[in-house]
Amino acid sequence: MKITGYRTLILGTPWRNLTYLILETDVGVSGVGEARVVGKTHTVLEYLRDKQGHFMGADVHDIETLYQRVTRDDFGVAGEVAMTGLALVEMACWDCIGKAAGLPVYQLVGGKVRDRIPAYANGWYRVERIGGLLRGGPARGGPGLYRPEVRSLRQWRPGTKPSRLSPRHRPHRGGA
Repeated sequence: MKITGYRTLILGTPWRNLTYLILETDVGVSGVGEARVVGKTHTVLEYLRDKQGHFMGADVHDIETLYQRVTRDDFGVAGEVAMTGLALVEMACWDCIGKAAGLPVYQLVGGKVRDRIPAYANGWYRVERIGGLLRGGPARGGPGLYRPEVRSLRQWRPGTKPSRLSPRHRPHRGGA
């Protein structure tokens, strides 16, 4: 499954851009990668354009070879821009591999770790769908996002100890 083309999309938000890369292959399978890098979105796009010889025509299964081309073969230190470009392409490669195998990517890279992932709306993005998700969220007995106990920065007090927050709102400390 060889990479035959790619295109990029940028989703702009008030304070950062989300960059998407769509890889196309010779067998008709496409894959999507997503990344964000604050203030360097267009630099990453130019990097991909400049280095497309590293991944155009490559087999999507040869991700390690792609990594070596970006890090070792360029004879430089791969920084934030190069690694973001690599992440976009690698994620899209894994997406292609998963689609071709008929498996979700997590089954290809070690298996499931959790049955559920908690998510919440923090209010950074003021769009109607967030409000709708909160109204029907688990806190109200339905699916969607839960409402954090601290609803605005005005209510937050510096020095608030994690023990004052419910267990699901405490900072993650690692571990299983």
